[in-house]
Amino acid sequence: MLKLISVKFLAGVVCLAALATPRIAIGETVPGVGIYSVSSYVVSATATNGGTCGAQQGYYLSSYFYYPGPARMGAVERHSINGPQGNFIQELHFPATPEAKGNTWSGDYRGTRFPGGTPQRGTFSTTFTFVDVNSFLGTTTYAYPVGQDSTCTTVFQNTYIRTGKLPQHRGSSD
Repeated sequence: MLKLISVKFLAGVVCLAALATPRIAIGETVPGVGIYSVSSYVVSATATNGGTCGAQQGYYLSSYFYYPGPARMGAVERHSINGPQGNFIQELHFPATPEAKGNTWSGDYRGTRFPGGTPQRGTFSTTFTFVDVNSFLGTTTYAYPVGQDSTCTTVFQNTYIRTGKLPQHRGSSD
């Protein structure tokens, strides 16, 4: 009899805890439109045919990411590159963002390195974990050419924290 009471009591505690859990749980929200500060850790960086990747395993990087909302064009990431060839800004433009509550995103991206405007292209694949409207986590794999016959594949673990919203702009009236 005591065992039955203990099981019922435990089941009641679990049920009560489930009811007390906030409605917006991890993974059940979408990020808000705006600019996110991104902290990245390079999990791996492997180049084929003797090439060299820009970021090496174990590096920590930071960047800014503009999220235009679900299923929208205009997602852009900007980060600095400080290396032996000097300092650069790299800007990456992505295809349409995933639908609301979608937790994967992939496709082709195009990049530009400034100054100079050097174009770049590659592919990416990301899996997200949404924390709340102002933050989310992501694991992203980039593949891009480095040199004549070499491709770099880099895996990043990212933390995104919204730092601000952009004002709504009206369309131009040419």
